Amino acid sequence: MEQERQAVARNRKVVLRGYIERAPREDDMELVDGGAMELRVPEGAGGPAVLVKNLYLSCDPYMRGRMRDFHGSYIPPFKPGSPIEGFGVGRVVDSTHPGFSAGDIVSGMTGWEDYSLITKPEQLRKIQQSDIPLSYHLGLLADYMHDLNRSFRDTWDPIISTEDILLSNTLPQSQPLTRLRLNLNSFNFDAVIGFVNPSAN
Repeated sequence: MEQERQAVARNRKVVLRGYIERAPREDDMELVDGGAMELRVPEGAGGPAVLVKNLYLSCDPYMRGRMRDFHGSYIPPFKPGSPIEGFGVGRVVDSTHPGFSAGDIVSGMTGWEDYSLITKPEQLRKIQQSDIPLSYHLGLLADYMHDLNRSFRDTWDPIISTEDILLSNTLPQSQPLTRLRLNLNSFNFDAVIGFVNPSAN
């Protein structure tokens, strides 16, 4: 692990070429060589940070909305020319944050690239290693709402809750109670707490 921390590696990145107003296509993205990078947290990181080697990346339906030039959502759009962001599982290569050490396995919002510098380590979740495949932490064991809340707490709209994200493409926003009942019936939840915007009715 110490050898990796002192190494230099090429960092490949998948970037968004430009905003779209249609279904995404493969040529909307581009694999680029991000150049050589030292596998350590740079001194100018501006605070505690974590450098991770991405092991698994998730591709989720909400990401399509981030490919549009639209700033009225609960999550900001991608930046053309920059790595696409998404949930991932990675291994810590270097850390200046006391809560993380080289070798830790973590999940959270990261980039579609070989290595990502996480400047908001508080949004990462440490994974206890076991015989469970790490990819499960982007599926059955994922906690997307928790990770989203920690990743975008500065822009998070408090009226957005789990049912809005799961069903925003299925039901009109003017039917919050219908969405709550559908969650209860379809997902076998014991209870659902919803936050309704009165002006939406």
